[in-house]
Amino acid sequence: MKRIYFSLFIISVFLFSCNDNDTIEISTSIPIPIAVQVSESAVSHQESGQVEYSFTASQTYHLSDNEDVKNYLDHMNYIAFKEQSFGISGLEDGEVIKYIELSAGDDNNFITFENVTNSNYGTEGSNSNPAYGLVANVLLTDKEITVTVSGTTNKAPMDFDIDLVFQIAVHTEEI
Repeated sequence: MKRIYFSLFIISVFLFSCNDNDTIEISTSIPIPIAVQVSESAVSHQESGQVEYSFTASQTYHLSDNEDVKNYLDHMNYIAFKEQSFGISGLEDGEVIKYIELSAGDDNNFITFENVTNSNYGTEGSNSNPAYGLVANVLLTDKEITVTVSGTTNKAPMDFDIDLVFQIAVHTEEI
């Protein structure tokens, strides 16, 4: 009888003392500011006779720079995209971004706007855009994300800033 109790004791100690690396969720922000400069040399003439100036700029964000998750990079199970916020600053009266597109990873377009002025820009979005799942997968796989902004304007030279922030939840093993 003592052997049975002792065996049950050993089994229970073994079962309840095992560490199964519980999963934790870390919510964090990924700010990606992008400075855009439009030069006069990027001119194109449209069939309508209008002149447009094209631009492109990019910025890379490394998860290793994020204080919340940098210690968990090798233990991440998945990343859930929560939402994004997007704004443009630095546009002056009369300056128009005729077309703007933001993409990440392998040209995964996730934001497109037309005819943006200093009075009608900015948006917030949830994870309903399928491209956001691809953004999360790129972050999980590569531990970084490069966001590229491209488009056209009505004037040059022009300087403006893209203020992009991703809100994500990193699911990782507790270390």
